Amino acid sequence: MSSADLDFTAAMLAHPEVMQFWPRPQTREEAVEWIDRQLGRYETNGFGWWLALDRKTGEPIGQMGLVAKPLDGL
Repeated sequence: MSSADLDFTAAMLAHPEVMQFWPRPQTREEAVEWIDRQLGRYETNGFGWWLALDRKTGEPIGQMGLVAKPLDGL
């Protein structure tokens, strides 16, 4: 994922159905922060979220990946 993915990421994060289980859809500025957060996760943890691509077209269709979450303070 990179800043080149901003248009897709911003559209995805702004979509009410996609974001139905999040507090609210995100703005384009928040999408920039989202991408920066994912890049930071790769730097810090060596993993994070990445774009899911359509196998036939190579076009992005979503995001998937791993994110470390604290559990019992760890």
